[in-house]
Amino acid sequence: MAAGQDAQCRRGRVPLHARRRNQEANVRDEPGAGRADEPVHPPRAGKRWGRPLVVAAVVVALAFAGGVAYRLRPGPALTVLPPPSGPWPVEGFTVTLCAGTPPRPEGCAQAATEQGRRAVEAAIRAVPGVAKVSFVPAKEFAGELNQMTGEEEPGGSGFTEDGTVPRFVGELRVRGDAAATRPAEDELRAAVEKLPAVADVLFEPGLFWAGKADLAVRLCAASADQEPPCAGRGRPTPDERRAIENALSSIEGIGTVFFEPAQHARKVAESALGVLPRLEEIGEAYHIKLTDPQAADTIKSTLEPLPGVAGMVPHLAP
Repeated sequence: MAAGQDAQCRRGRVPLHARRRNQEANVRDEPGAGRADEPVHPPRAGKRWGRPLVVAAVVVALAFAGGVAYRLRPGPALTVLPPPSGPWPVEGFTVTLCAGTPPRPEGCAQAATEQGRRAVEAAIRAVPGVAKVSFVPAKEFAGELNQMTGEEEPGGSGFTEDGTVPRFVGELRVRGDAAATRPAEDELRAAVEKLPAVADVLFEPGLFWAGKADLAVRLCAASADQEPPCAGRGRPTPDERRAIENALSSIEGIGTVFFEPAQHARKVAESALGVLPRLEEIGEAYHIKLTDPQAADTIKSTLEPLPGVAGMVPHLAP
């Protein structure tokens, strides 16, 4: 090798004739790029766009992930509150009168007369625990039923005056759980149920969580005799509870979260059903107030597969 060429090689440069040979043989001739006999790999088509395309693909995948992925986020620790002390809902009542046409309920020898109707109204108004009462004739009640069921067309197969009965409807003055409202219920029942014009006395407790929360995530109860997915197991373990709360903290659109222990859920059930369920049959629950109604679908799909979750149910509006 000539001295000039040797000096060029030592400085990391390749002589012109060598560069031409390398180009023809498709090998590297850049300084420091490797041995001269290593093959040159031409740039891959679109290499400069590879990373943006990958990022775009990820964004598209998240956008079409069933509306779930874009709502999941690493969030702060979830604040879980105890159930509110109140207010408990207003409890309604209905006193139905004996029907004008047979068949009549047991104890109704004849249809309620106007005199009998006035006697029932006076007895109801004399009960201290009654806040208000009004009379609903059979024709008006039939119209209400047809409106609720969509049977409002003339000549339709809806409810008729002869097929319904007149009634008194009202509200109790006392609010609270079953223990608080039971004395007023007993007082009203004793005042009217023996009157000749009365067919039945019914109580209609309100819904405790209506207006306070939009949905409930029900957890498995203590009893092993449950429907799937809770069959054969008991209440969630502390670790399962933490997993549920961690999942909730990652979902956008959640406002207030209440945790309802079984004892409180039992009181609510007793108020609504009129009977006291066994504690082991009652599951705990998370009651959630939403800031975005669309979050309900994300909560359902995220939490229902978790161990210890019985299911999600919406709360009715007040």
